[in-house]
Amino acid sequence: FLLARGMGVPTVTTTHTDATRLKSYKGCAMKLAWRMHVGSAHYATVHASVSRVFADIMHSSYRVPVQAVWPPMLWSDTFRRPPCEYAERAATLRASWLSQLGVEPRAVLLYAGRWSAEKRIHLLVEALPETCALVL
Repeated sequence: FLLARGMGVPTVTTTHTDATRLKSYKGCAMKLAWRMHVGSAHYATVHASVSRVFADIMHSSYRVPVQAVWPPMLWSDTFRRPPCEYAERAATLRASWLSQLGVEPRAVLLYAGRWSAEKRIHLLVEALPETCALVL
């Protein structure tokens, strides 16, 4: 989030559940992941929640800002800017990324979800054609 913020790229983080209430909330890794997630809410352009009630719980329990309720937040002005406002910058970034790849992929695919076993990201990697690039 800090890198994107420094580059002026809007970011979104969403909170769908309070992980501290889950049975699996044990061990250092889970606790660290939850703390990092809660911390990311302070640096994201928009932190969204699944309901106003849950947003209020997150704010009172963890003192995190919640600017939107999912999914209407995607229709906010932050994410509805005309493409001409960022087209030049996007072209520059794309050229930079392609030069780092060393090839011109036929398509660049983006996965913008959470990393968990049930998302089966490994299948996406395995199914990727050689002529395409994948950004995780």
